[in-house]
Amino acid sequence: MTLQLRFIVTLLIISSLGTLHAQKKGYEPGYIVTLEGDTLRGQVKDRSSEPFVEMYPRIRFIPEGRSSRQKYRPGEILGYRAGGRVYESLPLWEDAAFFRFRYYLDPNAENVFLRLVSRDGPLSFYLREFIHDDNDFVDNFPLFHLEGEREMVRVTQGMFGLKRERLKEYFGDCRALIAALENKELREVEEVYDFYLDQCLNYASATQEIQTIKGNWQIDLRPSADADPYLQPFEVTAVSGNTFQGYFYGSPLEDAKLNRNWEVLYFAFTTRDNTFEYYHSGYLLDGKLYGISYCPGREFVQPWEGVPK
Repeated sequence: MTLQLRFIVTLLIISSLGTLHAQKKGYEPGYIVTLEGDTLRGQVKDRSSEPFVEMYPRIRFIPEGRSSRQKYRPGEILGYRAGGRVYESLPLWEDAAFFRFRYYLDPNAENVFLRLVSRDGPLSFYLREFIHDDNDFVDNFPLFHLEGEREMVRVTQGMFGLKRERLKEYFGDCRALIAALENKELREVEEVYDFYLDQCLNYASATQEIQTIKGNWQIDLRPSADADPYLQPFEVTAVSGNTFQGYFYGSPLEDAKLNRNWEVLYFAFTTRDNTFEYYHSGYLLDGKLYGISYCPGREFVQPWEGVPK
């Protein structure tokens, strides 16, 4: 055996021993995702071994081909995988005021690792893992998050089952889901998740159009069908989840919302001038806007159409 070949064999043996040593100490194959979005593979350990489990505040990571151990807090990476478990780092604020627990994604909050169970379309299913003070076993509770929403919703309350009122509030745009919860047709977390995806979304068609509404539009506000066109600007400057921002007839939009649970994209918003409030709603179909405006103070209802400018 040549000297070079011996050197290569020695390196392979050392690498194998390092991997075996890591696995023996509870490490699992996985990866971390850096803040820059790079995926680094290696061995990961995020908790101590049973029976007395401790969740580490900093996960342990041994990069592939190396023996040195690194540690990461939630705010130092975007996420990680350990064996079959995937985690994302999110800035979670847990509001426990008046014993009404609410969960918000807040940039000013401290990041935590949430276990990602599934993500389909706009809906993500997480587990918040924790250890009770009176035992040493990992427990969890489920959280749902809709894309673009600041709030997450806790799905269950321990032995009491589904938090039906909170789920009805969170998924208020889906009448079918509200009815299923009221009639107690759904009892498991997975049933709620699957029902939303199957019954509450025409996701493919509406999502394709959700960014189409963004941009500059020319609105025809003629007072009657036989009147001359009265063209005014409608600008949608930003779209985030089910909300959007912009200007209508020169006035900033207030409470601007989108509903993509139907075959077309519906919208609604409010504007105001120095004297009156105006309520507007409509839908986007085949690249055109069809809307209607109502002003209680001026006692008028005005239909209108819009095309890209």
